[in-house]
Amino acid sequence: MQAAVRPISPACIWSCSLEAQADRISGARGGGPAGGSGDGAAVHVQGRGAAGKGTWRQLLLRMYRLADKYQLSARCMEPIGSGLSAIQPEQLNDGMLSAVFSLPAVLLQSERLKSLREKSTIKLVAIFGNVPAIIRSGDLRKQFCGLPYEAVLTWLKVM
Repeated sequence: MQAAVRPISPACIWSCSLEAQADRISGARGGGPAGGSGDGAAVHVQGRGAAGKGTWRQLLLRMYRLADKYQLSARCMEPIGSGLSAIQPEQLNDGMLSAVFSLPAVLLQSERLKSLREKSTIKLVAIFGNVPAIIRSGDLRKQFCGLPYEAVLTWLKVM
């Protein structure tokens, strides 16, 4: 029987540190750090009071990208995916929508991020669902023009 995965709590802002400095410094691809860990890197998630730039949601997205980049095990990716799935559409801002739709297609289409993808689409339509308003409003038009290609493509499919 597989151990239950503990979802990441949204109560804190999360930070991610990778133990893959040797890989980055040496430019090595694949495999683990010099010591040879199985995952290639280990993600340490720690609650912090007032941490760096961005919200905990954006930090989770960065962690997910890094976890995929360093090909961490499902044991590391699952709690991050659970934390991202817990995000509600009203919690998504413009920056978060851009970050979600800027993910590589393989990650964006993954089953783990299906819930986040659907919620992001809902928020996208809520913000940009009124085409005449986009045309008339300079700010809204600027926001729309700043969307990643995948977001515009999703918007076109839904509209």
